[in-house]
Parts: sequence; structure tokens; C-alpha cells
Amino acid sequence: AIYRISAQESSERANITIPTPSFFIPQAGYCSPVDITKAFISTSTTRVTARCSLEAVALEPIGSQWRVTFNSGETATSDVVVLCGAHEISKFLQTSWIPLEPIRGQTVQAIASQESRPLKTVISYDGYITPADDGIHFVGAHYRHNDANELPNDQDTTEILSRLYRTLPTISGVDTLNSRVCFRASTHDRMPYIG
Repeated sequence: AIYRISAQESSERANITIPTPSFFIPQAGYCSPVDITKAFISTSTTRVTARCSLEAVALEPIGSQWRVTFNSGETATSDVVVLCGAHEISKFLQTSWIPLEPIRGQTVQAIASQESRPLKTVISYDGYITPADDGIHFVGAHYRHNDANELPNDQDTTEILSRLYRTLPTISGVDTLNSRVCFRASTHDRMPYIG
């Protein structure tokens, strides 16, 4: 369910001043992909082996299993392989037919200020800000087609923060720790893929 709530109730739920009415989605949430992966591995009842800092370069069916070859030359076999590589999954023969488009996104890590630290829910607008985790907010994000630049740029950082300050003026002036760029996958009609 989605509820339209007043600026006052928005402010109470967020624990900071929200100057306008908003929509509230009680069942919505967010997670840290790193933390959820660590939790999955540590609580799994089946054997899970993490392969970090390796790039899978080939997938090959071997009977009822899959053999994955890594850039180091190592291989691993498994009953199940999950491909989580955004647009780069199309490099495999088995997925080369999927029309994936890389979308550049830039985010900003901002140091929580006295005004922003109390935030207790994600605020989405033409961007977003997360509650502080270890004193750091994540603020984002750009969604750019046809931009392969892997380096963050100051213009995008300024634009991301300007949108934040325009939406939540009481938070203006957070200090940035750094910015990062990642690429996600989308279809040519801008719909995401899963499955």
C-alpha cells in the first residue's frame, strides 16, 4: 500500500523537517548489498564459497552443473550460478542474446551533519538520501545513457547535492566524503532486468 501523508507526518516519520506532503510506503526498504551477501554466506545451510576480486570469464554446462572459469585461470563448479554483473553479463555465450544497455550512475557519500544525522528513513525525490550508516549518507543518483565515463565528476556531484538541498533545505551544506560511479543494466525501453 502507498499512503499520501502530510508534511507534518512526513517529518515525524523521517525525524527531520520535510517541507511538503509525501507518499509513504510502509513495506519499502533498502539494504546494503555487501552486508546482505555476508549475512547470506554466514547463515547458509548449504556450502557457499565466496570468490572475491575475481572476474568470471566463461560459463560452461557440465552435465547438471556449471563450470565457471575465472580470469586467474581457476575454475569452480556449481549446481547454480547467479549472474550479477549488470550489462557485462552479456559477455557470456548463454546470455549474449539479451539486449542490455549500460546506464551510468554516480552517487555521493556525504558525512552526516547535525541536521541530517537524525534521518531514519530513505527519502526519495528526483534523487535519494539514505539514513546515516556509520555517520555516512548515500545520496544519488544520476541515470545516464550513452556515458561510459567510469570516473566521478564534480559537475554530477554538484547536481546531486543541489537536488538534495532543493528538496530538503534543512540539510544543506553536508560535506562530501567521495563520489563513485557504477553501471547498471537496462533494456532499451529503460525497464530493468531480473530473473
